[in-house]
Amino acid sequence: MNRQSSSARLAALRGDNDLLRARLAALQNDNDSVYALLDHLREGIALVDREGTILLVNRSALAIFGAQDDLAGKNVLELFREVELTTLLQSALEGRQAETQYIRYGRTYQALFSPAEGGAMILFLDVTEKARAERMRRQFSANVSHELKTPLTGILGYAELVSSGMARPEDARLFAGKIQAEAEQLIGLIEDIIMLSQLDEAETLPAPEPVELGEVAAAVAEALASKAQKHDVHLGCNVAETWVNGNRSLLYDLLYNLADNAIKYNRPGGRADIVISQTAGHTVIEVTDTGIGIAPEHQDRVLERFYRVDKSRWKKTGGTGLGLSIVKHIASVHGGTVELQSEVGKGTTVTVLL
Repeated sequence: MNRQSSSARLAALRGDNDLLRARLAALQNDNDSVYALLDHLREGIALVDREGTILLVNRSALAIFGAQDDLAGKNVLELFREVELTTLLQSALEGRQAETQYIRYGRTYQALFSPAEGGAMILFLDVTEKARAERMRRQFSANVSHELKTPLTGILGYAELVSSGMARPEDARLFAGKIQAEAEQLIGLIEDIIMLSQLDEAETLPAPEPVELGEVAAAVAEALASKAQKHDVHLGCNVAETWVNGNRSLLYDLLYNLADNAIKYNRPGGRADIVISQTAGHTVIEVTDTGIGIAPEHQDRVLERFYRVDKSRWKKTGGTGLGLSIVKHIASVHGGTVELQSEVGKGTTVTVLL
């Protein structure tokens, strides 16, 4: 009986041991699955204990700090040594949540330090694009305020001269014309700002439909005919029947802005040409002029909002500084790109690939 009882107990112990091993193996598999999941996250994650020893660090966190090897078991100072980060980590180890924006290798991260059982967790979120968009929004707001103030100041100045009686009667008509010109400039600016806002919210645009670009280009040429004649510029339109899927109104604005620039920044007796063709699965829109051209140092920036090469000439031409930026956005909405080639004194060609 004793021998049988011992054998039974031994068998039971072996069974318990096997069960324990199976459970440990399952836990290890679970841990391996968790570590594998964390390793494939774009966010950087690190866990440290109360002594600052790294318990876990994923690949993204290692990449952020340029570390090559797994630092598990080493001090957190092997991962980062910045005073700001170590101070925030200490706050988390003391039970207080903390966060900061951290810039490294040209990327911006939101660094979150949270208390955890027996230590702290550090999370690095890449917010580079969000930070860039916020900077652009602030810059755009500042530019809009400045651009709106300029024509409004002129309107108020001329209106004050007339209303105060300081203007001579024979000058009243001249001042009224100045007020009208400034008001038209203001309206044009506001319309361009509204359009850019709509383009920034591309999901609000109507669904694309078949558009015949030849008809759109002809309509643009007709609308700008008198302006071309006034500037002594020959406006040509060489467009065969060309169909694309898109928004007719936006494509009209794209062609109008390009042709308008080709006229405004041309020379008396010069040419501006709209050419549209299809090749290798692309629709190619080219607007060429024989105008003043753009210096190389400005060519990469003329598509930016409110960027002007010659501010003194802008006062004469009355542009808003948003035309080429609108062209770029409209092309982007249609899955296209914009290229520019220019030579000072010889002219400019803007190419849109749809």
